[in-house]
Amino acid sequence: MDSAKTGALIAELRKKKGLTQIQLADLLSISNRTVSKWEKGDGFPDITLIPKIAELLGVTADELLAGEQNKADETETQPEFICEFDESVKDWAATLRLYRNKKSPVWFEVLVFLSVCILLYVVGMLNLIGSKAIIICFVIFVGFIVLYATMPIISAQYQMSRTKQLAGGENRATDYFTLDVLTIIQGNNKQEFKLADVTALYETKRLCILIINKKVITYIPKDSFVKGNFDDFSHFIKSRFNERSNKINLLRVFQIILSVLLVMLMCILLPLASYYKTEFLYSNYISMSVEELTALDDNNLYYAVSDRLWYEIDYDNYAYSVNSFNQYKRTFFIVDEFYTEYLNGGVCQYLCNSDGLFLDELTSSLNEVGLSDVAAEYDDFIKQNNIDVSKYSEDVSYDEEVEKYPFDDIDEKLDEFYESNEFQSALSKYARENIEYFN
Repeated sequence: MDSAKTGALIAELRKKKGLTQIQLADLLSISNRTVSKWEKGDGFPDITLIPKIAELLGVTADELLAGEQNKADETETQPEFICEFDESVKDWAATLRLYRNKKSPVWFEVLVFLSVCILLYVVGMLNLIGSKAIIICFVIFVGFIVLYATMPIISAQYQMSRTKQLAGGENRATDYFTLDVLTIIQGNNKQEFKLADVTALYETKRLCILIINKKVITYIPKDSFVKGNFDDFSHFIKSRFNERSNKINLLRVFQIILSVLLVMLMCILLPLASYYKTEFLYSNYISMSVEELTALDDNNLYYAVSDRLWYEIDYDNYAYSVNSFNQYKRTFFIVDEFYTEYLNGGVCQYLCNSDGLFLDELTSSLNEVGLSDVAAEYDDFIKQNNIDVSKYSEDVSYDEEVEKYPFDDIDEKLDEFYESNEFQSALSKYARENIEYFN
C-alpha cells in the first residue's frame, strides 16, 4: 500500500464530491488535520475507516487501498477541469457589469446620457416647463444614473445572499467540467448544466464569465484552477458552443440605428432651439402684458424688455425714436445700448458707434438703474484722459482711438461687473420696479 497514492486519490475524490477537508472529517468523526495528513501522504487511514471512506467517496475499498481506480470503472464523467474559489461581491459585480455592457455598450450609454442632458438643456433654454420642473427632472435623472451605476453592486449583494441561503451559509464554490457537463457545488446546493447550452464566454483581467442559455450567468476566477489551466479551459469551452459571430445581432443593430438618430436629432435640435429662442420666443415678449412680464424670472425679464425696446426703434429715425421713449424706457435703453456695445468691443466701440447720441446721459442713466460703481469708473476714465465726448458726434476712427487712450484699463474693470452679471441684474431690477412704464 502506497500512502502517497491513497492520499492523492482521497484528495481527488473529495474535491470531485465537493467536500472540504473539514466536511469529510466531520462525516468520519475525525479531525481535519488527520485528513490533511492522509492527502499529503504523511499517514494512512485506519483500516476500520477504509470501508466508510470508500463509500463516501464512491469507490471500492480495494481501489482506495491501491490508490487508483480500476480502468474499467473510469468513464467520461471524470472532470477535465476543477475550480475552487470563494465567491465575492466584487467578482459578482464585475461579472454583472461586464454582462450588462455586452448588452448595452458603454459608448451607447454615454450617448444616451449626453442626449438626455442636451434635451434638458434645450427644455430649459426654451422655458418649455417651469424651472422647478426642470430641477425635478434633473434630480430624477441623476438619481437614475446613480442607481444604474450601483445596480451591479446591489445585484451582487442579492446574489451572494441568495447563494448562501441555498448553500447553507457556504460561499465557497467548486466547479467541475466534464466533456459535456458543468457541475457547480456550493455547500449543500448542486447545479448541473450542459456545456452545449453555453452561449458565450467573456473575459476580464481576473475572471472568465459563462452565459448559459442566455439566462444563467456564472463566473470563474482565472487563478482558481485546481485541475487544468485557463488557456486550455478557454479552448475547451469555445470548442463546445457556437459563438454565432456570423449572425446579425438585432440588439446591436438597433443600438447603432438609435445612436445615429440621436446624433441627428441633437444636431438638428440645438440650432433649431437656438433659432426658435432668438426669432420666435423673444418676439413673443413684444405682445406680453404687464402681468406676463412680471411673471418672468430676472434673466428673461431683461431680454423681454430689451427686445421690446429695440423692436420699437425706427432705425431711419433713431434719435427721434429714443427721444420719444418715456423716462424709464429711455434710461433702460441707454444703459442697455452701452452694455451691448461694450460686449461687442468695449468702451471704445461704444463711443465710436454712438454718433455722439446720449453720451451726456450715460452717467445719470447708470446711476438711475443702480450701476453707480460702473458710472464712477466710466466718469473717472473720461476725466483722467481728458476725453471730449462731443467729438464722437462725427466719424471717428476706432483704430486711432483705441491706440490713443488706455481703453484696456476701463474694459478690464468693467469685466468684473460683466462676469458677475451685474449689468443684467441691475437692468432687470430696474424694469421690475417700474414695470408699468414698459408696456
